[in-house]
Amino acid sequence: YETDPQQFRVMLNYIYGKEVAIPSTDLIKVLGIASRYQVAGLLDKCSTALEGALDARNCASLLCAADQHLCAELRSKAFMMLVNNFAVASNSSAFGLLHFSLLKEVLESDLIIDCDEAILLEALQRWICSSSEARQNYADDLLSLVRFPLMNPTYLSGVVKGLSIMQTPAAKALLSEAFEHIALSNTSRDSVGLTTPRTSPRRLSCAFVDETCLEGHTDAVSALTVYGNKLLSGSWDTTIRVWNLDHFTIERTISHHSGPVLALAMCSGNLVSASGDCTIVVWDPTTWSLIRSLDDHSDVVNCVCQFEERLVSGSDDGTIKLWSTETWTCEVTLHTTTTDAQPNGVLCLAVCNQKLVSGSAADRSPATIKVWNAANWTCERVIEAHKDSIWALQVCNGPDGEKLFSASVDTSIQVWDMDTWTLEHTLRGHHGPVYALTSLGGKVMSGSDDETMHVWGFDAETNEWKSERMLRSKGVWSLIYFNDRLVSGLADHNIKVFC
Repeated sequence: YETDPQQFRVMLNYIYGKEVAIPSTDLIKVLGIASRYQVAGLLDKCSTALEGALDARNCASLLCAADQHLCAELRSKAFMMLVNNFAVASNSSAFGLLHFSLLKEVLESDLIIDCDEAILLEALQRWICSSSEARQNYADDLLSLVRFPLMNPTYLSGVVKGLSIMQTPAAKALLSEAFEHIALSNTSRDSVGLTTPRTSPRRLSCAFVDETCLEGHTDAVSALTVYGNKLLSGSWDTTIRVWNLDHFTIERTISHHSGPVLALAMCSGNLVSASGDCTIVVWDPTTWSLIRSLDDHSDVVNCVCQFEERLVSGSDDGTIKLWSTETWTCEVTLHTTTTDAQPNGVLCLAVCNQKLVSGSAADRSPATIKVWNAANWTCERVIEAHKDSIWALQVCNGPDGEKLFSASVDTSIQVWDMDTWTLEHTLRGHHGPVYALTSLGGKVMSGSDDETMHVWGFDAETNEWKSERMLRSKGVWSLIYFNDRLVSGLADHNIKVFC
């Protein structure tokens, strides 16, 4: 076990009472050093910082680290984040690093929520095939935890039956059990004798029965994000509010922008807000104090997200900027047009297959989705997508892999294959501009100015995405899903929480 000199110096500075600033990229490594040398205070400091940075895409790696270094609180929170967001978490590279006993604990817990069984099987297949042949020895044990009777019979016979991991006697017996249970259920005969843990439906999140309205903003709520167990909202009233969702109360109001707060994101452990005043502000979420104001854009900043170790922002000035999260200086500027023509604004961003994807307005030319190559930051694909401005992009892990969803003022939602960038489906159900998307495991929720929200799920029999449920709400401008709660930011100045 080699100790990095720089990280070892961090530990020594902490021991000698010096103030230490640990880059987000080093937190897990410093956590390991603190654990090895039993520096409890530094261990707690790193663990707390990692809890604040926890999300669906890093929870698998943080669960591994917390389990290895006996950080009970971080382990518990990472575990719950993983089971609550299994579809997204299982598609991260870190998921393959889970050791067998930890993966088995996840599957045995019966806590996986909002996850199609086909997605779970695909995750296990990737885990089994991602390392040495030794993992093949665990296949039957793990497959026994898959609920095959819940799968579509056409999918079972056409896809699952032919998988290499399903050719052992034990795996074939699981398939036989599934087909028999489905057959008895379809004929309405007594299937009690075949009742096993595999026939029990998995948990679903929001029953959408209980609704709580959070009042406090004085204009439309246009941005939402989460830090730990706190909800953060940004509004056209120029403020950001910090909400305690245990008591549904406002803990803090942050005010620095002079224009509407249009986007919020957590980036390298800090809160970032983007505004109509053309600036981006970086906040320390432990004190809610201002760290830096970034003013390189020349027009409204509509969107922000994290890409690897950089902050990315998109603006009405037609540029995308990439910022260092250590110095908060602009390192790269991407121009969305190569001509002298006035560019369309950049309204939304997403990260897909290690590429950056942007969606544009339709002010001066047709709306497009652009795919950016992160190796040289060139635009490798321009997709003429919707008939009007594209306000939201969302990646969702469906039964046949990750898909990119785009939402538009033209009232439609489009589903894109992320390998070929071809249009697979166009979803119609809204009658007004669609401003917001969020992922609920293998499903997608859309919010519109038509005062409805739709839950979209994939129907394996028809090979189509269909609206499974519609909720009524005031004009929806922002959406986020976390901790079994769906939160919507509304045009009527309020926030609605569905449990």
